Amino acid sequence: MLTVVTSSDLLRTICAYQVGVYDICREPWVAKQWARTKAADLGASSSFHRDSWGISAFEYDLFHFQVHFGPWYACHGVDGAKRLVACKPALLSWVLDHSVRHGDANLLAALPANTYTTPTMINVAAYYGHLRVLQLLMGNQAPGFSSAAVHAAAYRGHMHVVQWLVARGVRYAETYTCLLGGTFTVDAMGFAAEAGHLDVVMYLFGVQTLRNVSLAINKAAVQGHVHVFDFLYRATRHVCSTNALEFAQRRGHTELLAYLAAHHIEARDQ
Repeated sequence: MLTVVTSSDLLRTICAYQVGVYDICREPWVAKQWARTKAADLGASSSFHRDSWGISAFEYDLFHFQVHFGPWYACHGVDGAKRLVACKPALLSWVLDHSVRHGDANLLAALPANTYTTPTMINVAAYYGHLRVLQLLMGNQAPGFSSAAVHAAAYRGHMHVVQWLVARGVRYAETYTCLLGGTFTVDAMGFAAEAGHLDVVMYLFGVQTLRNVSLAINKAAVQGHVHVFDFLYRATRHVCSTNALEFAQRRGHTELLAYLAAHHIEARDQ
């Protein structure tokens, strides 16, 4: 017994379970069998990009768990969460998801380093600009750092995340083979252009060796982002397609239409 009491590591471990363990286990939501769904209708949180990156389904599954865990965690903190997952290992993946979604690097760092992670978690962290979370995941050798993470960060305008991912060699573009022949490139610059993040567009234009300028300028035109269109046009002399121009007209992007007229730019298909 004396050996146990005089060992700081053992004593700290034992004491960690003395306060709140039984209260934790009595919580009705703790005993619930939380399951992940494959819902077809993800509601208002759904969008094409969010769906393709797995973010809509991730948040749909996490929502009901967060309703209970969020207030509880606000009271018990990281130490309480560590006791929770020690008592109920089945909740570990849910607590991990919560830490990633909310950018809680302290909670994530307190969880076992070998905890299973998914590419979707990385996409979620990138989408919300949680750089510290991404750093921890990469430091723990988490698999799944792909172009989707760079695309998600670029779409949301998180320059610091985009720069960090690109600097570490994470892919920023994918090239696909078309059914009718040829190839088609989807790159981070296109997502930044679609959302109107000029600073990210300019950065990626400077560092990307593989890029689809036509796609980026078409997205800028469709969304009416004149400042992005202007930069890409001046840098490359690319113009938008007739389809992109038609969408811009239908959406009432009069500022873009005025820009095209003032610079005598005519849409054409490549």
